[in-house]
Amino acid sequence: MRVEVEHLPESQVQLQIEVDPDMLGQAVGKAYQRLAGRYRVPGFRPGKAPRAVLERAIGPEVLLSEAADIAMNDAYAQAIKEQHLHPLGYPDVQSPKSDEIAADKPLSFTATVYVRPHVKAGDYRSLRVAPEIPDVTTEDVDRVLQNVQEEQAPWEPVEDRPAENDDLVTLRLLATVGDETLVDQDSWEYRLREDESPTVPIPGLSQRLAGMRTGESKDETIDLPEDYNPTEYAGKQMALHIEVLRIDRKLRPELDDSFARTLGNFETVDELRAALTQNMQAQARRQAMDAYVENVIQQVVAQADVTAPPPLIDQEVDEMMRQLQENVERERKISMDTYTRVIGKTVEQLREEARPTAEQRVRSDLVLDAVAEEEGVEVPTDEIDAQVRLVAGSPTLSNKERRRLLASDDLRERVARRLRRRYTINRLLEVTNPPETTTVSDDSGEPAAATAAEEPVAGETSPVLVSSETGTVAGAQETTSDQQSE
Repeated sequence: MRVEVEHLPESQVQLQIEVDPDMLGQAVGKAYQRLAGRYRVPGFRPGKAPRAVLERAIGPEVLLSEAADIAMNDAYAQAIKEQHLHPLGYPDVQSPKSDEIAADKPLSFTATVYVRPHVKAGDYRSLRVAPEIPDVTTEDVDRVLQNVQEEQAPWEPVEDRPAENDDLVTLRLLATVGDETLVDQDSWEYRLREDESPTVPIPGLSQRLAGMRTGESKDETIDLPEDYNPTEYAGKQMALHIEVLRIDRKLRPELDDSFARTLGNFETVDELRAALTQNMQAQARRQAMDAYVENVIQQVVAQADVTAPPPLIDQEVDEMMRQLQENVERERKISMDTYTRVIGKTVEQLREEARPTAEQRVRSDLVLDAVAEEEGVEVPTDEIDAQVRLVAGSPTLSNKERRRLLASDDLRERVARRLRRRYTINRLLEVTNPPETTTVSDDSGEPAAATAAEEPVAGETSPVLVSSETGTVAGAQETTSDQQSE
């Protein structure tokens, strides 16, 4: 067998393979065994017809064509192994026509396939990167406390003035475009915002409500912008009817010791401030470590010579879309079809938008794998076993499902890859970071930076937690929900 390899763009290879007559002859025997069970020959039980009889019954060209398929499959597998290639999917095979195949002549064919690329990790050992952990200032703490006061403030009706920003307005709203009704709400709660969300179906609704009093109504026509979503209404006119049924505002409580006691085991505002500062500093540290790990990975990837093959990008896009669908169905309680209609985009548009991020993730994974090979990173078997048992030990699983997971090679492989990535990142931090800053650990004893790139780091136990998204004290009891549209 003779093999010629040509490397093509985007991590494709083209294999020119020539199968010698001896290898093709061996395949004829395999073809006979396969076809004997497939065809029924009169006078013989299935699979028992002699080769010469079967060949006369089906024709020699059928037997030779089957043998050629077997020979090409065997030759392709052998070539992949000899050339140390790792295919990504099935090859595109250009094979000879049936009348071009002869038992006494070499069989030539071409196989083009995407393969896992060879990655040159670059001079990552010359990098020097350190985490930058910001200090929490008094102004930062004041901002969070103001948000907490806002959350804890009760709603009170407004009767002596018109609606203004931050008020909660209950309104009757009807919005139509032509004969179609976009919004029809008899009692819709909407909070006026200076920076209004672009997803609000009525452009500039806060500005249109500002200045209106309880009991007032108005009708107007709006020219929808060209970038309006859903796109089928872009550039058209919207007829709008608004009736203000009620206006409420929040009465912010005083920041005093009494208020502090409502938030937890605090006697004074000073105690609340101290606990809040400690937790905010811990959160700032975790966020800084997240950013630090991401920065190290990005710099290492930037130095590497790596190509992201389209099949791997497609797989990552598939995974991103699967996660998006799970989040939409779990968090928003709507179907993916409904979600795409609401945002005015097709699934294909979402896939295309996800592609750059997917490509970056693939590049990062490939480079981290190359670093792991170069650094000789190995994950202890007992740690893989422990993680598999941890996953299978979930109390929500049945005994049957638990046994299946414990025996799952796929789960074991995913756990091993995840742990290898963590070990590799830790090794990169040791290489790129001064020694005094590489031993950061969380309460579990695990290096905090090791887990930052893949999972949340456990936070310190405290009566006050700070929400990373809103900058507020988590767990404080709310007296009302925010507007329905947000």
